[in-house]
Amino acid sequence: LALSGYEYDGPAAHLRFTPRHTPENFKSFFAGPEGWGTLSQTRHGGTQTNQITITEGRLRIARLHLDSSAKAARVTVGGKAVAANLRPTVKGIEIALAAPLTLAVGQTLRVALA
Repeated sequence: LALSGYEYDGPAAHLRFTPRHTPENFKSFFAGPEGWGTLSQTRHGGTQTNQITITEGRLRIARLHLDSSAKAARVTVGGKAVAANLRPTVKGIEIALAAPLTLAVGQTLRVALA
C-alpha cells in the first residue's frame, strides 16, 4: 500500500492512487470492498496514463486522486468516453466523474493525462 499510494473510501467511491516506487512504469494489485484487480501508471514525456482493471467483483468510482500536475484528462471505459472534470489539489489532481460508475469484471477505466 505504501508503494502504490492506494486508498479507497467505499461510501464516497473515492480512489487515490499515487505510486511512490517507479511512478513512470508502475503496476500493482488492489483489493476493494467488493472486488480486486490491478492499478497501473505509465509516464512518457509530458503524458501520463492510469488504468484500473477489475479482475473479480466490482468497484464503484466517483472521484480519482492522482499524482500529476496535468491540465487535461480523457477518461474512458472500454474505449467509450466518460464525462469528467479535472481540478488541481495540493497533492496532485482530482478527477470527478459526472456520474459515479461501477466497473465490473473485465472492465478497465483509463485516464490519459496531458
